[in-house]
Order: sequence, then structure tokens, then C-alpha cells
Amino acid sequence: MNYKELLEKVISREITLDQNGHDIWGGWGDKFYIEGIKTYRNHFNDKKQKDPSYKDYDEIVPVKTDENNYITSVNLETIKCKSCNKLLRWHYVEKENKLLARELVIDDSKSLFDGKYSLGSFDECVFKYKPKLTSKFKIQDTLIFKNFIREALQELDKEEGRYHDYSLESYIGMQNITNFYSKLNLGWGQMTNTSVHIFVPENKDEIDEILIYHCCHELDEDGYENDGEIKGYKRIGEISCDMWCWMCGDLTALKELNHDIATDLFYNSPMDYVEIKNVKKGVWELEHYFVTDDFDEKTCLASKLKLIE
Repeated sequence: MNYKELLEKVISREITLDQNGHDIWGGWGDKFYIEGIKTYRNHFNDKKQKDPSYKDYDEIVPVKTDENNYITSVNLETIKCKSCNKLLRWHYVEKENKLLARELVIDDSKSLFDGKYSLGSFDECVFKYKPKLTSKFKIQDTLIFKNFIREALQELDKEEGRYHDYSLESYIGMQNITNFYSKLNLGWGQMTNTSVHIFVPENKDEIDEILIYHCCHELDEDGYENDGEIKGYKRIGEISCDMWCWMCGDLTALKELNHDIATDLFYNSPMDYVEIKNVKKGVWELEHYFVTDDFDEKTCLASKLKLIE
């Protein structure tokens, strides 16, 4: 079997793609991936049709099944797991008639022509299940919720490995970002281009719990949105996630970052700023469910903050 025949069998699904517990397509399935292979093969088929003498190298390259040989990614690009952030390549397993995602090891001491890439273990992804993201931070003053805190983003940009270890395209990257912000005594939750609704317990002089919902709207009979209700809690505001996240921190943490609260109050819209003055002081824990396997689409609870000590 040559490389062209392999791709055609992938397109017809005679050969299956096994992610090996990794998340290559971000939960969207392999449909668009296989469409990309079709486009790639159609390009060469068109050239061959126009010029019968054209050499299609996919017809020349054999598929080797020896364990020391491997197939490069079927769209000719290195693939990456969106959970563990590891680089992967496809390995053809003949007896099971499948392409298996396998870790790619890069030797920086070698050039591409000297075999810079080699295949690592067949181990499954360490994040086959992606649990909620958790962090802890101190609250000593009035708590502020915002769509983003520019100075905190600037601090993250200074970190070595910013576009790898702190990548939003992987679960472990988001875990690292969560931990980074907790060191600045900030809370952070990755969302989509949406908004979140903030709820606190009713009839409490001091707040010791905060719920953040992805959506809490209901449509009335005329199609207009009514604010949803959470039993035992009251809604105190909404934050626009136009930067695909929400952030929070108390006045002490924001001052340490040289964040200008006065500017916030003057320029920001109500959906960019929510303030909680009667929050209990101490160490708080943040549990973020959105973008993890612990997110419940029925309740839409994106995050929960609670006083722990």
C-alpha cells in the first residue's frame, strides 16, 4: 500500500483514526479533518488529470508497517493534543487497520534532515478526562469582577513559554494560566465570546460564596429574554466575555498590579465591572467547570467561588 492508497482509505473510513485518548479536534470530531485530506488529494488528482505525466509522490511513497517507521500526519502537518499539548504523529497499525496518535519526540540537537523527530510512547493522554480547574487566592478588600485585567495579561505575556506552556488551545495550558493568576491573587475563567451572570446568596450580611453562570436567561412568549432565577441566590450583575474570559481580584491585588480602578469606573460599561463590597476576607477557592468535562450544560454553572479559610 502506498501513501495515496492510505489516504483514500482514511477518506472512505476503511482505515480509522484513533486519537488514543488525546483530543486532536477539540471535541468536534474528525469530519473537518478528513475534509482537509480530501482537499489535499483532490489537488493532486486535478494535476494528474491535466497532465498524465505528472508524478504524484503519494503513489511512490510506500506505507511501512515496521514499528521503527511511521506515517506523518495525514494532512502533512504535525498534530497536537488540545488536552496535554503534546505534539503527535500518526502511526499506522496494520493488524488493527488504524492510524494511532503517538507522541512525537523532538531532538533540538538535530536538524530536520538528521532525524530531528522520533516517535515516543504509545501511552494514552494523561488528560483523557479533563476535570474542573481549581485555584486559590486571597481576598482582603472589595472584590472586583471584570471582563479582563490588562496588567495581569501583560504579566502573563512576560512568562517564558508564553505560547506553549500557557496556550489556550490545551487543557494543561489553561491549567497553567489558572495557577499563574492565582499567584497574583486573581481568579480567571476561560469562556467563549459570551457573558456570565454573577449570583450571591440572599439575605447574607457577608458573602462567602459566589456563583457564575454561563447563561441564565429564559425567553418569554414574545421571545424576549427574562433574567433567570437561582433559588436562594440573587443576581448582582453581568460581565461581557468579549476577551473570552472573566477575571476577578480584590482592590489590594489590583493596586499591586497598578491597575487604575478610577479609569474602570469612568470608562467601563456596567457589563465590564461588578463590585462586591461585603465579601468575607480570607482564602477563597475557585472551581471553574466551563471548558472542562465537569461542565453541566443543563445547569450552565461555569464557576463557583467559596471561602475556605
